[in-house]
Amino acid sequence: MYLVEDDPAVALSLGALLRASGLDVHHFSSADLFLATVSTLIPGCVLTDIHMAGTNGIDGIRLLRDRGVHWPVIVMTGSLDEDSEDLARACGAVEFLHKPFGREEMVRAIRRVMPLVPRQ
Repeated sequence: MYLVEDDPAVALSLGALLRASGLDVHHFSSADLFLATVSTLIPGCVLTDIHMAGTNGIDGIRLLRDRGVHWPVIVMTGSLDEDSEDLARACGAVEFLHKPFGREEMVRAIRRVMPLVPRQ
């Protein structure tokens, strides 16, 4: 499970919730850092924020797809912008979470997409 979140407090909180749910979490503080190392990572689910400094979540999904990486991506945002949600889905996001969301909602979304993770 890869968490791409630039807000340290949010990343810490989400990481703790994910670990408490039994998930192995690797945090990246930007889409740019995640993209720089993605070729060395084992396939997994990606949970990314939309609004981040540098490469945003939507562009991050585009760049993943351009590199032939088709891991399931869950997008989260504090904005209720339907255009962003439509764009994220068009780029390949398979789930969308609106902040604030609960642990149960997040874990359910992750469990739904885990079967989509490509086998090595």
